[in-house]
Amino acid sequence: MEFGLVLPLLTLVLLGMADTGWIFYNHGVLTRAVRAGCREGAVVDADGDPRSAAADAITQRMSDWRYACPGGSLCEPEVTLVGDAQGRSVLSCTVAVPVASLTGFVLPLEGVTLSSATRTYVENWESP
Repeated sequence: MEFGLVLPLLTLVLLGMADTGWIFYNHGVLTRAVRAGCREGAVVDADGDPRSAAADAITQRMSDWRYACPGGSLCEPEVTLVGDAQGRSVLSCTVAVPVASLTGFVLPLEGVTLSSATRTYVENWESP
């Protein structure tokens, strides 16, 4: 009798832990993709465009992990290039993707939207 009363609560707690772990895992993957893609854009040679290189690298990494926005298309990263007070170029990369719930019991079935952002200095160099 006691087990029958405790089972629904125990199930809810376990499924909540699974959903929470799933969201944290996806946020970690997304953060690594944005950092690596932004870094790849920051080290293009002097003739390249850091913004397009970073956007392409982030999109490729998200595609590898099968992140998709509603409608099946990939979410476009927002990449900006600005100068700081010391005159250095700063590449700022941001992306937001929806992630569906793993179990559907704790989070809504639509899931949540995760976002990640990073900034890095652009390195100017000439290829040999």
